[in-house]
Amino acid sequence: MTDRISKSKQEAIRSRYLNSITAKILGPGSEHFVSDSSVEIISEPPRNRYITGILYPKVASKATDGVSGDDQDVDFDAESEPIVVDNTFKPSSIGLSFYCLKTSTLDFTINTSVYDTTVNPWIDLPTDLLESILNIVTDAQATEPILKISDDQKQIAYADSYAQKPISLQKQLRNLLDQLKEKPEMKDATAFLYRLYNLNYRSEKSKKAKPQIYQRRPISTKVTLDLTKPRFTTEIMKSGKPLGLSIFAKVRELPLSDNKGEVCSVTLVVQNTSKSTIFFQTQVILNATRSLKFYASEDVMDTHLDQLSKEDQKIRFEYRNKKTFAIGHGISVGWLPQAGEVQSIFTEYIPTYELSPMSFDLEGLSKDILRPDSYLFEVPKETQIQSLTKFAAKYDAWIAKRELQVPEIKMENPCYAEIANSNLRDCRICSNRIHQGIEVLRKDPAALLAFDLANEAILLQRSKNLERKMQCFRSRTYENLEDDPNTSFAWRPFQLAFILTTIDSLINERSDFRDVLDLIWISTGGGKTEAYLCAIALVVLYQRLGDADAKGVTVIMRYTLRLLTAQQFQRASSMICALEFLRQHRDDLGINEISVGLWVGGGSTPNHRKEAKMDFINLRKNHDSPNPFQVLECPWCHQKHSIIPDDTEKLVIDAWGYAPLVNDNGFDLQCQNFSCPFHEKLPIYVIDDSIYKNQPTLLFGTVDKFAQVPINEKTAALFSCSNNKTGKVYKPQLIIQDELHLISGPLGSIVGLYESSFDYILSSGASRPKYLASTATIRNSQEQVRNLFDRDVMQFPPDGLDVDDNFFVKTSKPSAGGNLYGRLYVGVMGTGKTQVTTEIRLFAALLHSIVELDLSPEEQDLFWTVVGYFNSLRELGKASTLLMDDVRDELRRLTKLEGSASSRQLNTFGNLELTSHVSSSEIVSTIEKLTHAHTSDERAVDTMIATNMLSVGIDISRLNSMIVVGQPKLTSEYIQATSRVGRDTLGLVFALYSSTKSRDRSHYEAFTSYHQSMYAQVEPSSVTPFSQPALDKALAAVLIGMLRHTNPALLSQKNASSILKFKPELARAKTFLLDRIQRNDSENLYTAKASEKLDAISEHWLQFAVLSDNTANKNLLYFAGKKDATPDTVYLLKSFDMRQAHHEAYFAMNSMRDIENSGNISIKESLTDD
Repeated sequence: MTDRISKSKQEAIRSRYLNSITAKILGPGSEHFVSDSSVEIISEPPRNRYITGILYPKVASKATDGVSGDDQDVDFDAESEPIVVDNTFKPSSIGLSFYCLKTSTLDFTINTSVYDTTVNPWIDLPTDLLESILNIVTDAQATEPILKISDDQKQIAYADSYAQKPISLQKQLRNLLDQLKEKPEMKDATAFLYRLYNLNYRSEKSKKAKPQIYQRRPISTKVTLDLTKPRFTTEIMKSGKPLGLSIFAKVRELPLSDNKGEVCSVTLVVQNTSKSTIFFQTQVILNATRSLKFYASEDVMDTHLDQLSKEDQKIRFEYRNKKTFAIGHGISVGWLPQAGEVQSIFTEYIPTYELSPMSFDLEGLSKDILRPDSYLFEVPKETQIQSLTKFAAKYDAWIAKRELQVPEIKMENPCYAEIANSNLRDCRICSNRIHQGIEVLRKDPAALLAFDLANEAILLQRSKNLERKMQCFRSRTYENLEDDPNTSFAWRPFQLAFILTTIDSLINERSDFRDVLDLIWISTGGGKTEAYLCAIALVVLYQRLGDADAKGVTVIMRYTLRLLTAQQFQRASSMICALEFLRQHRDDLGINEISVGLWVGGGSTPNHRKEAKMDFINLRKNHDSPNPFQVLECPWCHQKHSIIPDDTEKLVIDAWGYAPLVNDNGFDLQCQNFSCPFHEKLPIYVIDDSIYKNQPTLLFGTVDKFAQVPINEKTAALFSCSNNKTGKVYKPQLIIQDELHLISGPLGSIVGLYESSFDYILSSGASRPKYLASTATIRNSQEQVRNLFDRDVMQFPPDGLDVDDNFFVKTSKPSAGGNLYGRLYVGVMGTGKTQVTTEIRLFAALLHSIVELDLSPEEQDLFWTVVGYFNSLRELGKASTLLMDDVRDELRRLTKLEGSASSRQLNTFGNLELTSHVSSSEIVSTIEKLTHAHTSDERAVDTMIATNMLSVGIDISRLNSMIVVGQPKLTSEYIQATSRVGRDTLGLVFALYSSTKSRDRSHYEAFTSYHQSMYAQVEPSSVTPFSQPALDKALAAVLIGMLRHTNPALLSQKNASSILKFKPELARAKTFLLDRIQRNDSENLYTAKASEKLDAISEHWLQFAVLSDNTANKNLLYFAGKKDATPDTVYLLKSFDMRQAHHEAYFAMNSMRDIENSGNISIKESLTDD
């Protein structure tokens, strides 16, 4: 397993891997004929070999080579417009802009190279082959010298006579190689000489054709720039001759924003002004001196904080130490150090930025405080409270220390002080809530016991070893789990703090924060899941401890994507099994099962039991049939074949964990491991019919599925459960919305409108449910949450004084060796190559480089599987073809070029895909395949390509390398997608930009600046649930759903006409909606129209109810689906596929993703010129 490889070793492997890739696509070092790559020898023209880093002659750059695009500027003239760099397909110039202290001159260095043709070059002789090669050469030279070895015995070439008779020597060497084939002990020496033979190979048919051999000639020159002139032009000379490169500069003098001096704004452009020379790997380097000091753009430009929104002001303050010191033109730029006073600025064709990983360490805090087994019910209450109080005191001390820094911040910028104080006020509120949570545990025995049992459930669900788990439970000690790196678990500080912060509002319906949505805002991979799994356990346990008869849905957990839902469902199922296990072994957790249900729609799981039976029969007969049941192994014992039998028993019904589907036992699944406590029955439901019947404690679903609520009376079981003995009604107590940032745009608007209905239904009891949400990427969360859920939001953890430290989560500091051990981002933009060619070469470079580094299979697994991320299905489709054909060809070419004994052969089954076109059962299978590590006897997946479905839900620790083809439209999408790699080990992300797309080019030129503050670049979400389009699509369904599910007499499909008896309730529902709209309509854009529409819907309903009462055989029903509608029936709602029938009915969605109408285009005639 790769987790056994130390971070320092991983860093060394990643560095070598990246260097190998860079050598292949930029150079130098792509062929290893000489050890000094600065004078490398290659066997083809460098303009063909390399895909980036090429400066073409000015004349060549004006030729588009058939590539078109809005970004091309073939009339570029650097001398007249030095601030502009040509964006042609074959660029002739690069540049950069920066600020520096006003001075008279500026010295900088230009490093570049050209490649000269050469004949019979010396190549390095490997020391381990020296003796063998010497023997071969000596034996072969008996009649006529074929080869020569340098005096220092470090290099080899053809003999001097090669200049007169190359074909003759070539034949002699070939004969010699044929003889050496018969000597196995000479295998390596023979392979080396074959490389020399192939490098110098000449066709015997065309004796005039010379081999294409090129040797790199590095060039370095220093240039002095006169900053006293607004424009500056100079031709670079080398040894008294023009080099073919010219420098153009534009200089402006500007005052600093604080008026304490002046700076120069400098734009430098380097242009290839030669007629035919092509330059490679050109780089500009500027170093700070006593008279040259660099300034960040943020220090020069006036920020005008007062003109920014509150959110933007806060971001500017928190990212004030993330500064931009240069911007590239046609190339990227970097600077060192990346924090503090910059000493060097430089251009780079392949920029890199290492994202600092999160650190959860708190100095001086005992590890026992964060161990879940420190909070078992056997541990004395006083000991637990003391530990938690020490934890809270640490946070208090941190806040107090930050409060002392505010005066210093005020001196830096008075506007910042107000933001700092606001942030620290939020921290104080959080601290007070933590102390309040501890006080609840101190005073409420049931709350403390629920907290203790939740901690135990967290421990139990982590172990996959049934015997060890049971041993820990019986012995009441969990040290065996803690000592095992596979199961050890300690709370991250933010997780424990979140539980303490929210516990009062989770279990106390009268809490001041009950109606506040608590939002976990942690970077992807930070551990949000464990935090809300514990919150679920707390709510369920506290309810069961206080009410032995409690039943029904207690928690609803909603996701936006079926992939995310499927993966998280497996983790939640383990938690629910742990809670049910505890219930079965205690007498104080009630009499009703604690269970989980997956409610995601017919495309992923069966809606009806009859369908499930057929799916099961198909699965038994054809093992390759899609598996819609999602659960592939028992989430408690995790034993192989606990759900799906081996091939020899797949025809036996009772060997399957799905056997209850056929046996009509009233439940869906059972474990086939006789030692498992859930052998008889698993508390998991995956069929809609079973969910409505059993009302699982935790309901897992996608948001779009909730569109069924107004049109399906069975969904009432999800919102209310009555105890026939006591008459008590149980409603969900907790709603969790994961990946909140995805609830935006058209989908978010519809979700927000439907949420009004759910809120009304769930609040019809004694109190509203508690809401939690989580995200890693969001902007304007206050506005989004208000529009979606009509609630205030409190972010957790609250921000501190700097984006890098909020106490609970900090960015890691470099190691003693200066390593960050974070995810490394790499930028690539092709020059003179099409995007397709660049894509092929880059994929092949990643795939091939890992096999040539002399690594063990375990080390190779770090970067064995390459993930490709695409912005559209069309682009992905192209890549799928490329991977099957062109990339394989390129891999063969690389193997031949490098003479490598190790070659990369891609799997015959091709690459895996993860898109919306893939079925849910295939998704589960794909994820399972991706977990297989590369070993000496088992080959892992080579490539996996995906669209934005990858952005959330994939959590596979062995994935570490990715290519993002084109900059995604949203920064949040870019963050989420690239966070899928390097979650536990060191990740490597290549951002492949298109040179013909202005947006891609902009991100490439500002690569470092963008990546150092990615989270600040996240775009605000747009949610308009009460806009006219949203009201037109869903308001009727929303209003009807509100009435159906709060008045039992209106629930049945046949009782739509009973609304005549519920006019006051109808008026109350309308008022509820209008009040909600008004609270979220500060500009009065929607309220009037919404009021009119509500009146029209209500009047429509009442009129048809009267008509139904007065007309024989004219029934009024709620909803008409295409299959069950009848002509003589009146409906209030109909599905979107019934446009030509029942015009009296309003449209209603079957899924909230039915948000856009489709249109057909028919071409009636063609237009031709007269």
